[in-house]
Amino acid sequence: MEQIECPNHVYCGQSAPQIILNCHAGFCLWCNMSFGVKLDIKENQECPVCFETTTCVKQPQCVHHLCLGCFKRCHCGANYDKPSPSFPYDDETFDDYEAHPENYGNDPLIQQYRQECTDYEEAIYGPANVRNKACPLCRAQWVPVWATRLRSNT
Repeated sequence: MEQIECPNHVYCGQSAPQIILNCHAGFCLWCNMSFGVKLDIKENQECPVCFETTTCVKQPQCVHHLCLGCFKRCHCGANYDKPSPSFPYDDETFDDYEAHPENYGNDPLIQQYRQECTDYEEAIYGPANVRNKACPLCRAQWVPVWATRLRSNT
């Protein structure tokens, strides 16, 4: 299947088949849950945090534009560029693992992979990062779209 870039690809780097994007309002899952809109991206702007002149992204909760690095640190924490864990086996085994994870419970490499995935998710999306989603300039708080949706359902 042809891979289509998420409208916020400059930020997220994600591509997916059109059928997947259609399930998430035209975005990758992360951008749909986090922002739910196409981010306002401007070229050749000076970042007011690091003073780099580069591609900048408007903060969703205020008027400030930050460079991609500062924006990602603000929204994903300091570990935003930490590489995700690699599956220890080939693609065919990964597909089988995804379909039947219960068959791999005693495999030491799979156990290590699961722990690495847990550590990775905590480093990227953990509670400390969730609490600090404020604009570094005006301190306006950002609430992810998924949290807003949860609040509206209660």
